[in-house]
Amino acid sequence: MTWGGGTAYVSELDPFDGFLIDHPEDPEFDTHPAEWHTKVVLWSGDEWTGSNTWMEGPSLYKHSGYWYMFTTCGNMDINYTIRMGRGTSPTGPFYDKDGVGLTEYDSGEDEYGNSIMLGDEGEFLVPGHPHLWEENGIYYMGYDYRSNSTATPDIMGIRHLYWVNDWPTIWTPITVTFNADDYPAAIGQTLGISLRNTGSGSNAAFDHVSLVKVMPDYDPPTPDPITWASVPTADDQDSISMTATTASDPAGVSYFFDETSGNPGGSDSVWQANPSYNDGDLDAETQYTYTVTARDNSVNQNETAASTAESATTEVALVFTDNFESSTNWSNNWTAYGEWQRVTANPYEGNWSAEIDGGVTDSALVSAAIDVIGKADATVTFAWLIERSFDSGEYLRFDVDTGSGWVQMASLDGDVDTEDVWHNESIFVDNLSAVSSMYIRFRAKVSGGSEDAYVDVVEVTAAAGVPDSTPPTPDPMTWVSVPTADEQLYISMTSTTATDPSGVQYYFDETTGNPGGGDSDWQSGTSYTNYGLSPETQYTYTVTARDNSANQNETDPSTAESATTPPFTSCPGGYYTDYIGAGHDTDVHALGSCESGEAGPLLTVDGSGLVGDEHSTEWDDGWIHFDQPPVPAPSPNPARGDGFWIHYDLGYMYTLADSWIWNSNEACCVNRGFKDVVIDYSFNGSTWIALGSFQWPEASGLDNYTGFAGPDFGNVCARYVLITAISNWGSPGAYGLAEIKFSVVDAPCTPTDMHIESVVCAEVDCGRGKDNGQAAVTIYDDCGDPVQNALVDGTFSGDFNETFYDVQTDQNGDAVFTTAGCMKKPSFSFTVDDVDHGTLPHDPGDDLATGCSG
Repeated sequence: MTWGGGTAYVSELDPFDGFLIDHPEDPEFDTHPAEWHTKVVLWSGDEWTGSNTWMEGPSLYKHSGYWYMFTTCGNMDINYTIRMGRGTSPTGPFYDKDGVGLTEYDSGEDEYGNSIMLGDEGEFLVPGHPHLWEENGIYYMGYDYRSNSTATPDIMGIRHLYWVNDWPTIWTPITVTFNADDYPAAIGQTLGISLRNTGSGSNAAFDHVSLVKVMPDYDPPTPDPITWASVPTADDQDSISMTATTASDPAGVSYFFDETSGNPGGSDSVWQANPSYNDGDLDAETQYTYTVTARDNSVNQNETAASTAESATTEVALVFTDNFESSTNWSNNWTAYGEWQRVTANPYEGNWSAEIDGGVTDSALVSAAIDVIGKADATVTFAWLIERSFDSGEYLRFDVDTGSGWVQMASLDGDVDTEDVWHNESIFVDNLSAVSSMYIRFRAKVSGGSEDAYVDVVEVTAAAGVPDSTPPTPDPMTWVSVPTADEQLYISMTSTTATDPSGVQYYFDETTGNPGGGDSDWQSGTSYTNYGLSPETQYTYTVTARDNSANQNETDPSTAESATTPPFTSCPGGYYTDYIGAGHDTDVHALGSCESGEAGPLLTVDGSGLVGDEHSTEWDDGWIHFDQPPVPAPSPNPARGDGFWIHYDLGYMYTLADSWIWNSNEACCVNRGFKDVVIDYSFNGSTWIALGSFQWPEASGLDNYTGFAGPDFGNVCARYVLITAISNWGSPGAYGLAEIKFSVVDAPCTPTDMHIESVVCAEVDCGRGKDNGQAAVTIYDDCGDPVQNALVDGTFSGDFNETFYDVQTDQNGDAVFTTAGCMKKPSFSFTVDDVDHGTLPHDPGDDLATGCSG
């Protein structure tokens, strides 16, 4: 950031939050250390400005290896100009075109170094506050000006910008070249140059006209091949710097740095005058390779051979850092329990540190989750100190949790370790390949308010492991039980349990594409059941496994195995013992002769508008076929032709009994409701059987409307139901239906998934007026029964910070978690992290709860 008036400064900003790099609490410049702000431009005026001098509005722009510093200088009543200098660093020093520094006083010129970029031109007066940018290879300068020095408001101006000898200019560079061989009659004659204004304007200006006789240049710069002054070297985790040997050529030299590895983040330079190049925004712990080539600035642009290819590897990733200088980072990076606070009392470096301020028995400073996905190990570095007053048995300790609970890694103990002295620690944490995040904490035990301890400059770097390129075993996958059909029109199968250090997922692929056949998702369970199949139909499956590594390495698929569903002789029975529709059974799908946006056909089975048995009068709590006039659509049952209809896919085969209907109940428009109706049903969606013709009563248009008894299906077996309206109750513009439900005959329920039914927190007495935290998690299947032997993971937070893995549910579906920690009046929360079972997948979308608080 550059700023200032009278004097210009450059200050470094933190790229993560935009604040000054050391995050001062006080915004005032005068309170900051001198090294935080670099003085880059001074101004004392010149013949343009007289005695009333000023400089303001500095700006920085980087181009072709240089940083350009622009300022606005002068007296607005006399003349106000845009001036500049350039340097190789954003913090200077900057020099004008004569090589005079912008902070150097030139006694001969009676001013500080500067070069004029833009002054007054006709009615374009007092230009100032420039900003440069580039679009599609064209450069521009935006600035403000006035028609006279006192006119307001300022006017925005934009100029094309050009680069001549790596200096910006508003003058359009014109180069005319010709070959004497093309004009043989003129050889030996006097060469004349004529400059004319052929445009419509009355004025044109020319400057710096030069004639250069150029002999053909076929020689590249030297040395050839070009060599390295300093080979590519990693600066940090995302930056590599390098410098070529300074080549020489009478025409001048440009350099091109070529990144050849192609690894993510690596970039080539442009052709540039600067022999140094910095490649930024690189990936951590990644090797990048570079060559450099030089070319001259002659017409032929003769190039050297490329240098040797040299490589550098960026440093390991910095995944966590805090020097406690920022209050925002304190809030985002840490949770403080007990008496931890951010203070200025005793920093290791900078102005702030973290302090535990005496008189606690178990006070902790716990980090936020630190992302270590894909890392093999990490190194934690920090500085800490305990004061001289620490007694025996009092301590400051450092712990790490990589998913299996807190492990103590280091300790400073009173009357044992040196006190009142900062200690620097470097803690190595390995075996992170199967870990997604880790936590660190500092905790203390002290007895008095004057016994303080401090922590400062905490950093965590993490190194990537060797990429996993090995799929699970066995490879190819095999079957424990091949696909087998059931009379209820589903096929079940189980694969071999595969093994891999990072864990395994399975994918079952139905390859025939026959109606009803479907693939699984990637799942942790080894069993899969494909429901809703057609009778007397063959289905074929393979199973593939993949690991949970970043590469997700897959096995080859198993052998393809087939099973054929039995013929349709009787209904296999439903999966519910109550009813479907009206908000029950989310597997129901609906299509209508008109998809009416906010009044779509699925609203007739989702329970919208129902409170108990009473339906609302809102138009968008049901389906409406909106056309003006209504335009019929082709029916799913060709025998019905075009019409107004709703087609329900119930998801499975059901034994259907009676039904209940709520006709269209919008208060203004009950005449949209279905009147004369035909109903068909099908077990496969193509063979339709007519249930009969019916007349449905008109709705009341009141909010206590309870509907009416619909048709009795008589225990038919069906998956699909088609309702076609032959007429409505008189509306010329729409057909509508509010809600429907179908009763199903009792049948055995086969569970297909499980969910979290409830999570309940409680406090459990552990003696002496203290309590443990406890959470009871209950797991049910989709048939409403408890699930035994499910494995549940969960985490306590708040006053307790503990994570548990693979707690098993009992016959009641209950898994009970109890903290090891015990304290008075604890405040805590508990969250379920994962649920796993050998055969039933976990359906998070059906969870009734995921956590609780105590």
